[in-house]
Amino acid sequence: MRVGRSSPRTCREWGDTAVPDNTSDAGLAALEHQVRRDLKAIDHPKLKWLPVRHHPDGGRILDVLVVGAGQSGIATAYALKREQVDNVAVIDRAPYGKEGPWVTFARMRTLRSPKDYPGPDLGVPSLTYQSWHEAKFGQAAWDTLDLIPTSYWNDYLLWVRQVVGIDVQNETALTAIRPDDGCLCAEVETATGETSRLYARKIVLATGQDGTGRWWMPDCIDALPAHLRAHAADDIDFTALRGKTVGVLGAGASAFDNAAEALDAGANPVHLFCRRDLLQTIQPLRYVTFHGFLRHLGDMDDEWRWRFMQYVLGLREGFPQDAYDRCTSYPHFEIRTGEPWLDATVEEGRAVVTTPKGRFAADYLICGTGVDMDVALRPELAAAR
Repeated sequence: MRVGRSSPRTCREWGDTAVPDNTSDAGLAALEHQVRRDLKAIDHPKLKWLPVRHHPDGGRILDVLVVGAGQSGIATAYALKREQVDNVAVIDRAPYGKEGPWVTFARMRTLRSPKDYPGPDLGVPSLTYQSWHEAKFGQAAWDTLDLIPTSYWNDYLLWVRQVVGIDVQNETALTAIRPDDGCLCAEVETATGETSRLYARKIVLATGQDGTGRWWMPDCIDALPAHLRAHAADDIDFTALRGKTVGVLGAGASAFDNAAEALDAGANPVHLFCRRDLLQTIQPLRYVTFHGFLRHLGDMDDEWRWRFMQYVLGLREGFPQDAYDRCTSYPHFEIRTGEPWLDATVEEGRAVVTTPKGRFAADYLICGTGVDMDVALRPELAAAR
C-alpha cells in the first residue's frame, strides 16, 4: 500500500532519499500531451454499452457512484472510463488535495513500497509515477530517488485525476444507501449542510480502512479528556508535545510513525507500549505482492475472496525497519513489551495508565490501535444490515 506529510522537503531533509528542489512545468505539459495521445490511441472500442436510465422522479441514474477520491477511488473511476463507462460520479468528504491519508494522518516520510511499483496508471507508461517524476524533476532525479516522498505521491494522484479527466465533488459525504426502485439511492451531504440524492446502478465504497468500521482505541483511553489522548488517525498538534512525556500504544507502522513524529517535534521521553511479549518483526502481507494474487483475487467468487482476505487481515503485521530506525535514533525512546493498557485515569492533569507491570504517567497518549472492522458501525450502511 502506498502511505504522509503535507509539505515537500529538500534533499538534505530527506536523508538518503534524493528529493529535488527544481521543477519543470514544460516537462509536465509535454507529458500531459503524451498521456492524452496514448489514451486516445487505446480508446477502443468506442461504442457505449450501457443505456442511460432515469429514475421515476426524472433524475438520471448513474452507472456507478464512487465514494472516495483517494488512490483506489481514482483508479476505479479511471478503469471505468477505459471500459467506456463514463456515466460515473465521484464524491469525497475531504477538501481538494486531502483525499486519502497522504498529507493528513499518514506520518511516514516516504512510501514503503519500491518506487517502480505500478499504481493507478493501468499499464499506460506515460501515466506512471516514474514518468511524472522524470517530467517534473528530470531523469537524474529519478535515478537517484530511493523511495517516493508521500507528499509527492499525493501530488501525483491529483495529477492523474486531472489528466485523465475525473471530476470529483469534494466536501460531499455519503450519509445513507438504500434500495430504490431497481437501483440504489445514495443520500449525500455537503460541508455547508445541503443534502441531495444520487441514484446509481452500482456504488463503489473506496473509503479506506475506517470505511469498514471505526478507528478504535481502548475504552479507558477513549474516556479520557480529548486534550490528553488521540488516535493515530486524528489531527495531532505535535508541536505542542515538545518537552512532554508521550506514551504510544501499539507496535505496528502507525504506532512507530506517530512515536517518531513526536520525537521529531521534541517530545521527551517517548515510550512505545507493545501489548504482546514479543515484537512482530516479520511482515506477512509482503506475500500478497505477486501477480497471482494481485491479478486474480478478483476472479475468485465472493466466498473465497472473503475467506482469503479474512485470513490475510487477521495476520499480525510487523513494523517497518525505517520507522524503527527513526525512533531508536533518539536516546529518550523506549520500547516496553508485554504492557497492554488496562486502565487509565487523570491525576494532577496528566494521564496515568495501568499496565501489568505498573503505572505510567504521561502528558499525552497516542493509540496506534487500528480499526474496529464492523460494518454495523457505519451509519450509511444501516439499511444494508
